[in-house]
Amino acid sequence: MDKRKQPVLYKIRVNSFVFNEHGKLLLLQKRDDEKFLPGFWETPGGALESNETLEEGVVREVGEEAGIDIKVHQIFSYSHYSDRHGSPTINLHFLAHMVNPSQSVSLHTNEMQNAAWVNLRQLSEYKMADEMLALCKQAFAS
Repeated sequence: MDKRKQPVLYKIRVNSFVFNEHGKLLLLQKRDDEKFLPGFWETPGGALESNETLEEGVVREVGEEAGIDIKVHQIFSYSHYSDRHGSPTINLHFLAHMVNPSQSVSLHTNEMQNAAWVNLRQLSEYKMADEMLALCKQAFAS
């Protein structure tokens, strides 16, 4: 019998910290009827699909959730954890900016209820998980 350890298979998630031409960060508010963190604010993101690159996943998630076009710059942080189902997960956090400043956010998902462009000082006014708040502050500093 082969006693070698099996490799760990991680889920890959991506989050985008999108800035507009005024240096404000895009936040989206989850619907109040969501099971996980209802009414909390976060940045656009989700699971990477099997046929896409990291950058394609970031662009797709922002398009699905906010309806805007973005340019992805770089990964500025990552985290690894077990998700609420116990699956090992890696979450990659990307800096990005809007491609077309005249575009308006259009919520295309039934997961989100509001959108806001915020500056660093305004972050504390939005209900979000401590980890998300720390990542937002890190994105502003990057």
